[in-house]
Amino acid sequence: MSDCGVCPFTSGPYKAALLIENIRYAVDRCTTLEETYDSYWNEVVKLEDAVDEKTHSTTLSITPNFSLKNIKLFENFSVTLTPVLEPLAVENLIQIIFFRPQWTFRDG
Repeated sequence: MSDCGVCPFTSGPYKAALLIENIRYAVDRCTTLEETYDSYWNEVVKLEDAVDEKTHSTTLSITPNFSLKNIKLFENFSVTLTPVLEPLAVENLIQIIFFRPQWTFRDG
């Protein structure tokens, strides 16, 4: 991700450069699907309620205890998050990107 310049949270393969402005770092110790969905929806609401992009444009939702040893659960959970935004007509406003240490994109 860093080599392609896609991830805004790294400036190269050896140095992370976390941005400070306009980013909300939400850490939730949830462990179950239900708790993680609840955490997700709380962050969607916060993004929607933001006054403007200068105040809050990005959320980095960190759930270090969710799906620790189950990559398949993580993948199955991830694919359910974007479609549920469609009835709210925000699927074009909110982009979801997933990161997990042992998970890779399907195209490599």
